[in-house]
Amino acid sequence: MPRDNFCPVCAAQSLAGSRFCGNCGHVFQKGGNGGTGTGLAEQPVRRGANTISVVIILVSLLLLAGGGGFWYFKNHKGDVIEESNTRPWLRLRGSTTIGLSLAPKLAEGFFRSKGATDVTTTPTPGKPYFLVHGTLPTESSSRVIEIDAKGSGAGFVDLSHNAADVAMSSREIKPKEQADLASFGDFSEQSSDRTLGLDGVAVIVNNQNPLQEIALDDLARIYAGDIRRWENLKNAGTGNILVLSRDDKSGTWETFRDLVLEPVHERLIEGPPENRFADNSALAAAVAANPMAIGFVGMTYTKDAKILRVGYRGLQFLLPTRLTVLHEEYPLRRRLHLFVPSRGTADPSTLVTAREFCQFSLSPAGQSIVDSSGFVSEDTESALEGSKNVPLPKGYPNVMRGAEPLYTLFFRPGKADLDSLALDNIDRLTQLMTSAGYRSATVFLAGHADNTGGHQLNLAVSEQRVTSVRETLRTRGVPVDLAIPLGETFPIEPNVPGKGNPRNRRVEVWIRKN
Repeated sequence: MPRDNFCPVCAAQSLAGSRFCGNCGHVFQKGGNGGTGTGLAEQPVRRGANTISVVIILVSLLLLAGGGGFWYFKNHKGDVIEESNTRPWLRLRGSTTIGLSLAPKLAEGFFRSKGATDVTTTPTPGKPYFLVHGTLPTESSSRVIEIDAKGSGAGFVDLSHNAADVAMSSREIKPKEQADLASFGDFSEQSSDRTLGLDGVAVIVNNQNPLQEIALDDLARIYAGDIRRWENLKNAGTGNILVLSRDDKSGTWETFRDLVLEPVHERLIEGPPENRFADNSALAAAVAANPMAIGFVGMTYTKDAKILRVGYRGLQFLLPTRLTVLHEEYPLRRRLHLFVPSRGTADPSTLVTAREFCQFSLSPAGQSIVDSSGFVSEDTESALEGSKNVPLPKGYPNVMRGAEPLYTLFFRPGKADLDSLALDNIDRLTQLMTSAGYRSATVFLAGHADNTGGHQLNLAVSEQRVTSVRETLRTRGVPVDLAIPLGETFPIEPNVPGKGNPRNRRVEVWIRKN
């Protein structure tokens, strides 16, 4: 049988026409199987040929380090290795929530924003891997954006090994990950942590289940195995509960674990491997097919399952909607991040491209793609559309009547500085106030605190926050008509005794079009 596609050293398969083995670097000799230049030699390799092979491999590696030569990457079809005369133009690695659908669409949009033609996406059946091709106006050959969606944690690992240019993450970066990436910059800075949108983790049951809402502590007890039958909950039917979950590599699982299980010091109940799912769609389909099942998925993947209202005892129970997720009031919401290094990368030009890609993703064109993909964008017009007819909460001053909530600004953990998303939204508000329809609009700020101090102290703290944001807007030419401190009166999450809650330390931006 012909042996054209198999390396004689490591037995790995390579595409016909390849000159090197993509696995071990062995140089294929000419003359085998008809002299095509791709076959294996019919005669034993001479010592001199081995020496030449080593030299060629070393030269090729040096060329790669300088940006030239050949670049090999797996296309996830067995051991087949694709050979290209350049490395991928951009490598996006990480979150399945972002990578399976949204990232390929953003990559196509980015290509088209550059005037590219022949823009196509090639998926790999059964694998979370995509190649997006496009030909730029001044070039004859196509460029490739590689997307590998194996989970948020994998993205940070690849970034630390210079195997990714952008890490996609559906959760916040962890302190250890930040420490591992210290040589690549500060990933809490606005320039490196770009929030392209938000998502809600929906809790789902079968449509035959009469349950309509669930408290977070009951949800934790179900997933820890403390509640095993539906009749142990009010209005939930009868039978054994089938607990379904995302797998350990998923950012969706990490968000659920961090927001549901860890606050009450619970761990996921042991179960068979088939009850853990690698992607949202498969889990949602399993819940929709089994009346006893409960699961959690990204809010865009609920399919035919029933979505439950979720909340903390003593506070309002909410569905994951555009409004509740945008203002980060829904308990199981999360930000969708693109993390980009500020230094330490092997190719400075790739860093420029990575930043341009992120900038496109946050532009109106990119945010339109975020919206159409079922996620919640930060686009100002979409935010205003979703905030129409929202009633003013009781206890807010009457002068704010007729205003609509636009953004909720949060602060960096343990600091008085606004976080990266808040700074992005300050930029968006500044741009909105220069547009024709909003030059005379009225802007209100409502400052909030947690309960770590007495009422008067909390009022003072919330006043400091609104004053700081008001001054930031003033320097950008945006007038604020009223900045009111409200103290600890309006929490969106329970306060921990003696510690408060950083999610309650926030400033709301309301706007009234005059």
